This record gives sequence, structure tokens and C-alpha cells, in this order.
Amino acid sequence: MYFMDQQPIQNLQPETQSQKPLSKTWQIVALTVAGVLVVGGIATGSYYFWQKSASNSNQTACTMEVKQCADGSYVGRTGPNCEFAKCPDASVSPSPSVVVDETANWQTYKNEKYGFEFRYPKDYSLDLVDSRAEGGALLVMVNMVNKDNYVYGMKVDINRGAYSNMMLAEIVRKKIVEEGAFLDSRKITFVGQDAYEGISVGQGINFYEIVVKNNGNLYDLDFLSRNCEELLEPCKSSLTRDQKLILSTFKFIDKNGAATTVSPATPVSTNNSFVPAILNLKVSVDQSSLASNIAIGTTDAIFAKYFLDASKSSEDIKVTKIVVHQTVGSPDQGTAVSSLIMYDNSNPLNNGANVVTPVPNPSDPMLNDYNIFGRTFKLDKPIVISKGSQKTIILKGTALKKSMQQWGLNKYYGEVVATGVASGDVVNVDIIASDGFKINIE
Repeated sequence: MYFMDQQPIQNLQPETQSQKPLSKTWQIVALTVAGVLVVGGIATGSYYFWQKSASNSNQTACTMEVKQCADGSYVGRTGPNCEFAKCPDASVSPSPSVVVDETANWQTYKNEKYGFEFRYPKDYSLDLVDSRAEGGALLVMVNMVNKDNYVYGMKVDINRGAYSNMMLAEIVRKKIVEEGAFLDSRKITFVGQDAYEGISVGQGINFYEIVVKNNGNLYDLDFLSRNCEELLEPCKSSLTRDQKLILSTFKFIDKNGAATTVSPATPVSTNNSFVPAILNLKVSVDQSSLASNIAIGTTDAIFAKYFLDASKSSEDIKVTKIVVHQTVGSPDQGTAVSSLIMYDNSNPLNNGANVVTPVPNPSDPMLNDYNIFGRTFKLDKPIVISKGSQKTIILKGTALKKSMQQWGLNKYYGEVVATGVASGDVVNVDIIASDGFKINIE
């Protein structure tokens, strides 16, 4: 089909104008400018690196000194002049750490009559027993409510009777020597008072115990704990966290309920850290051999040697009395020796009226058996064992007649009275039981 006046379509191409090349003058100008820029950049970079190199080569190495600041921190030398760095601003106090009181929501037991108080967990109960008929005054026991998960918390036994007029050291000595009921004891500070800690011996079960006196009252704080056999440290470290926290809240109060000591109980941390004064003495029979046969009539015959070990004591120790036991072949042989004296090297320790000569049917209260006699040596010249050292004392006497003799130590019926030279405090004495060396007098 054709349209009227239709013209054939032509292929249109854009017109291309011919470009004239730059003139020679302009080419020279462009090349000159580019060259200047390149040379300038190279020169600038070279100058920068030269300056940096020169600076590094002139820097002085500072010595490795430090200075302690007022807040306890340290700063070192720095900078081009090796001056000490600036200390932190002492006027800006660090934010105090938040101490959480784990006993804040606990119950409080307060007894104004007997002057003490302590806190205990909410799920614990109190058993109060008035034991005046038994010579005591008050017994307070803190126990778990859930008897299926029974945990003995603490027992406070207050006694104002038998011990009210006795010094604490005398009381402890009585518990150790006469009652045999306070093992591995040592002196501590508790609630601002002198006190003793040790293992309380019960019937079939032992306890960790603190003994302290305040206003004429004697307080026995007992805690059931594992590993309370003979050594204090395993016993004390086995206390539960609740027991330690209860102990940390114990304090003495007046009749109005106000605390009578500025500081709380010494063991304020839950790791039960005390400050013990270590006064320990171990007494044993020296196992070095003696003459097994002694002729009748021999004077200065050696019957025994005793080893006194103060290697674990923090204070010099003075011994004033030793009770040993004599074992013989028959009861009448108890008097087969006489003029018995303890010696420190060549120095007699018991002299004059204190020289021991056994008599028939002795009235000595340490008589234990027909063939075993307790013999008491009162040392009018006490022996002193320096802290951290040991000494050996020798028992000598006269052999009067034929007999068998053994001079040993008994853990429960023997006795060694010792005190700290400087403090006068009672020493914890560990007696190692032994029958002694067997000697025949012929």
C-alpha cells in the first residue's frame, strides 16, 4: 500500500567535524606542568620521611624505673624527656565495693540476762534448756528445723557456777588435764576477749569448741563438725558455711542489749580465720636404748629419758610438773627404787623435798593399777624449752632391790604442766603414750 506524498526514507548520519591537533606550544606547556607536579610530590615525601627518621634517631630510651603513687599504683617513665607519667588523681575516690551481708535477713537471738546475742538462719530453730539443776545456767541450741536434713548448728552453754571464780587458763587446764576433754587446744582472740579453741571430747562424738569468759560467765560454744578426732585444723576447717556465719555474728551485750565490744567476733570471714597464739609441746619417751640390767645398789642409775619437743611453739615453754607412770613386775616392786631426780643434762630439776622416793601403799591419786603407779615430779627448778627446739631430760635414781622397772607416759593419766614463759598462758601438751624401756634390777 502506498501513501500519498510519501518520500523514501533516507539513512541519516551525524556530521563529523574534523579536529585540529594541539599546537606545539600547548603541548610543551602541558608537559611542563605535569613535570613540576611530579617533582614537587617527590620532594615533599622525601622531606617528610627524612624528618621522621631524624626524630627517631634522636629519641632517648627511657630507663625501666617505676614510681609508686599515693593510691598504691605504679607509673613508669615516658615521653621525649623520660619523665614519670602522671599519677591518678588521689582526690577521686574509687567506688567502694559492695559487701553483701549474708546474715542480714537472719533471725536474731538476744539474751540480756547472760549478755550475748547471735544471728541464725530463718530455717533454723532454737531449743532453750535451763540447766541450773545441773550446775549450769543456760543451754541454747541452734538446730535445723528439717530433721531429715538435721545439721547441728551451735550450742552455747553458759555456766556461772563452778568456774565463776577461776581464771580462764585454770579452767582450760582443768578441762585438758583432769577431764581429758579438750584436745589440741590453743589460745585465740574471740569477740575481743582471750579465748581457747580445741576439740571437745564427747561420748562417742567430738565437737569443735571455743571457751571464753565474760563478766564472770563461762561460755562453751560447741559445733558438730567432721574430722574432729585428734587434730584441730581438720576439725575447724570442716565447719559448714552456716556455722561459720553464726559464729561471726556472736557478740557480748549489756543488760540493755547494746554491744559491749566495739568489734564483732574475731572470725568475721566465712573462711573462719582466727589469730592463734601457738603454744604446743609434745612429750614422749626417748627411744634411745638404756642399760637393760642394773646392779642392786647402783646410784644414779638411768631409768628413763623423756623428749620435750617445742618445735611447733611460737613461744618459749616452761615445764613445772611432770607425772609419769611406773610399771613393775609386782606391787611390792614399786618401792624397789629411791631418790628419783629429773635432770636437764647435769642440772637437777626436783630437789630437796621434791626428790621422789616411792613408799608402800602410795596415796598418790594417779595410782591406776596394782602394778602401775603414778609418780609426780614437781620441778622446783623448771625446765625451759626454747621455741622451735627440743630437750631431753633424764630420770635417775638408786636401785634398791631386785625388780622389773618401766618408766613411761600415759596419755590419759599422765600430766605435764607447762606455760608460756612470756605470756603465762597454758600450753597444749600432747603426751605420747609409752610403757617405757624395760629394765631389770638384779
